[in-house]
Amino acid sequence: MSAFAEMMSPDTVRIERVFEAPVERVWTWLIEPEKRAKWFAAGEVEPIPGGRMVCIFDHNTLSPEPGEVPERYKAAIGHRSDLKILAIDPPHMLSHDWGDGSIVTFLLEPQGAGTKLILTHSRLADRDAMRNVSGGWTSHLTVLGYVVTGRTPPNFWGIHAACEAKVAEVLG
Repeated sequence: MSAFAEMMSPDTVRIERVFEAPVERVWTWLIEPEKRAKWFAAGEVEPIPGGRMVCIFDHNTLSPEPGEVPERYKAAIGHRSDLKILAIDPPHMLSHDWGDGSIVTFLLEPQGAGTKLILTHSRLADRDAMRNVSGGWTSHLTVLGYVVTGRTPPNFWGIHAACEAKVAEVLG
C-alpha cells in the first residue's frame, strides 16, 4: 500500500489510504459539497452518471492555521473546474474526468472498523503530470484523514510541501 503514490503504468498512479471511519462516512466527504470543500474543493455535485461535479479551489480554506501560498500556486486560487461524473456506485465508487483527458477514480472498501480508500488517476500525459497530481492528491487525502475523524488539519501548504517532496522521492 502506498500512502504517497505508486506508478501502476506509464500513465497511471495509485494512492491508498486507510481512514478511521466507516465507508458510509468517508463517502459523504467525497460527495457532499459542504464536506468536500473542507478537504479538497468547493462546488456542487450531481451524483449520477453524467452528472456535473464543480471544483472551486481555495487551499487557504482547508485549515485555520495560516501559511503562505507558494508563488506557483497563487494564480490557482479560485480556479474552477467543471468535471463530469463517469460512474458512481454509492458508497463504494466514484469516477470522474479531470478536465484534461485524465480520469480519477475513488474506491472505498471496508477495512475493519475503518475504510480503505484507493485513488487511481489514469490517462496522465507524462511523468511530470504524475508527480503533480500525486503531490496534490496525497496532500488532499492527508487533510481528508483529519477532517473525516473530526480533527483540525495543520496548514495545507506545509502538508503539500512534505507530500511533494515524498512523491518526488517515490516517483523520481
